[in-house]
Amino acid sequence: MTKYCNYFIIFMVNTVSIILELVASRILSPFFGSTNDVWTVVIGMILLSSSVGNVLGGRLKRGRYVKTLLLLSLAASIMLVPFFATAVMTFAKDLTGSLRMGAMASAVLLFFIPSMLCGMFTPVLLSENTENMEELGRSSGLYYAVITLGGLAGTFAGGFWLIPTFGSMRIICILAVVCALLPLLAREKTWTVSLAVAAVLGLCSFPALQSRSFANVIYEADSQYNHIMVFEDEVNGNKVRFLNLGSQNSFMTATYTDERRFLPYSAYLARYEDAIPKRKTEEDRLRFLMLGGGGYGYPKWFLSRQEHEADHIDVVELDQGVIDTARKYFYLDEALELFDPGNERFTNYTGDGRIFLEEQAEGYNVIMNDTFAGGGVPARTLTTVEFMRAAYAALREDGVFVINVIGSLEGRHSAFLQAEYKTLSQVFPETGILRVRDVDNETRTNYLLVGAKTELPEGAERMPVREDAILLTDDYSPVDSLFH
Repeated sequence: MTKYCNYFIIFMVNTVSIILELVASRILSPFFGSTNDVWTVVIGMILLSSSVGNVLGGRLKRGRYVKTLLLLSLAASIMLVPFFATAVMTFAKDLTGSLRMGAMASAVLLFFIPSMLCGMFTPVLLSENTENMEELGRSSGLYYAVITLGGLAGTFAGGFWLIPTFGSMRIICILAVVCALLPLLAREKTWTVSLAVAAVLGLCSFPALQSRSFANVIYEADSQYNHIMVFEDEVNGNKVRFLNLGSQNSFMTATYTDERRFLPYSAYLARYEDAIPKRKTEEDRLRFLMLGGGGYGYPKWFLSRQEHEADHIDVVELDQGVIDTARKYFYLDEALELFDPGNERFTNYTGDGRIFLEEQAEGYNVIMNDTFAGGGVPARTLTTVEFMRAAYAALREDGVFVINVIGSLEGRHSAFLQAEYKTLSQVFPETGILRVRDVDNETRTNYLLVGAKTELPEGAERMPVREDAILLTDDYSPVDSLFH
C-alpha cells in the first residue's frame, strides 16, 4: 500500500511543479513582460533547482517523518510567494536595472526553493520503494513514467483550466494547501499535523489574495493568454484608464473616462486614418480589418465618425479575456450601443490573427496590424514575410496594409523597425512610413509602416534600409532580441 501511495505522491508533486512553472511566468510578467526572456529564465531556473533537489534528495538521511517534513516545507515555501512576490520583484528590478537579470533574480528568490523541494522527492521515494538492485530498473522506470504523467497533468490542468479559471495567486494558494494535505497519504501517522498546517495555510490565503500588484488597479485577472490589469491615473489633469497586458513597463492602450472616451488616446491610432486609400466614389463602402483589439481604441473611434458611417470594420482579438475587459472597462459596449445598434458596421472575431488572415480574410481595403506579445514586443508570427504575403492576398487591388511598430529610425532601437520594413518591402511594391510624432531619428516611438499594392498614401515617406537588416521569416524571426 505504501508503494502505491508513494506513486500518487510523486505524481502530485510533479503536477504541482509544472503548474508552478506555468504560474511563475504569469507572476513575473507584470514586472518583466511575457517575452521569450522570461520563459527562458523560468524554465532554466526550474531545471537547475530540480537538479539541485535531485542531488540533495539522494543524500538526505532517511527518517520516519521525512516525507511529511518535505511536503509541509514545500507547502510553506509555495505559500510565501503571494506575500513577497511584489516586494521581491520590485527589489530585483531596481537592483539589477535590467529586465532579464531582474526576472532571473526574481525567479530564483521566489521559486528556487519550491522547485528544489519538488526535485528531492524522486530519490527519496524511489529508494523507499526499491529493496534490491534487481528491482531498481523496474521501479525507476515506473517512477519516471509517473513523473512524466504528473507533468502532463499539470500542463493541461494549469494551461487549460486553472489559470483561466482562478488566476495566478489563487492557484499558488491551492497548490500550497494540496501539498499540505498530501502527508495524509504518506502513512507516517501525521494526519493531525497535516490537517492543521493545511487549515493555517488556507486561512493565510485570504490576506495573500487581497493585495494587488500595483496601486490604482481597478481590475486584475488572468486570462488564458495574459495577465490583465486595468488601472487609472491622472495625466495632465485628465483621468485616464490604462490597459496593461503582461508588463508594468508599458501600457497596451488607454482611454479617457469623460466625454472623450471614444476618441483615440494614443496619437498613432488617429494616424491610421492617413493610411486609408481614397474612395473611388462617394458611395464606395470600405472594408477594414484590424488584428489586435486591445482596448478597441481605433474601432470605437471608427464607429463614432461620420466619415465611416457606411464602412465596416472586422476586429480579430486572440484573448476573450481582453475582449471582455474592453467591453466593460473601455466603453466598447457603449460605443456599439450608440453607434452600431443594428450590428451592421462591426464584427468581432475571437481567434489568432494569422490563422484568420490565411483562412477567412479577403476583399479588404485596409488591414491594420496592432498586435503585441507584451511590453511593446511584437507578436512574432505576425511579423514575417509569410504573414505579409497572406495580408497581400487578403487585400483588394488598391488595398493598404499598415503595421504599428515601436522603434527608432536610427540608433540602438532601430533593428526591429529596419527588419520589418525590409520584410514588408519584399512583398508590397510600394512601402513607406508614417511618422506619428515629431522626434529625432534615434528616439523610440510609434511608427506606422505602410505597404500598398498601388500607391502610398499622402505623407508616407520611403525609408532607406540598412544592409545588415534581417529578413524576418517563420523560420527565423528573433523579435525579442531585435526589439531590445
